[in-house]
Amino acid sequence: MDAKITEIREELSNTNVMKGKLEGQINVLNEQIKAAQMTDDSLKARLEQLESDRKERKEQQEHYLAQKQEIDSQVAEIEARKQAASDELEKIQKEIARCTQGIEEGKNEIIEILNNKASTKKQNYRNSIPWQSR
Repeated sequence: MDAKITEIREELSNTNVMKGKLEGQINVLNEQIKAAQMTDDSLKARLEQLESDRKERKEQQEHYLAQKQEIDSQVAEIEARKQAASDELEKIQKEIARCTQGIEEGKNEIIEILNNKASTKKQNYRNSIPWQSR
């Protein structure tokens, strides 16, 4: 009977040791679960922050695209006005060249007329002097 009691005590002791080991493992697992939940919460918060940042950047992108379209239309308008001004400048330069050529031709004509008039006067003067030989 002593052997049976010793055996039961030993079994009880082994059971208590096993119980302690299992409780320790349960505590470790509970801590791991808490750590995993904290990590999960942290990751969810980070994901929400990233989603918020993505949404904000998307709104900024849409705003920038709208500004770009406005600027592109302004650039197109300015280029059209520049082309019109360039065409007008070319037209004016051609007109100036035409007028300058007309002035030059008129000046040459006046000089020719004056030369002819001077030549005629010279000829008349020579004809009016009797002592000059012809």
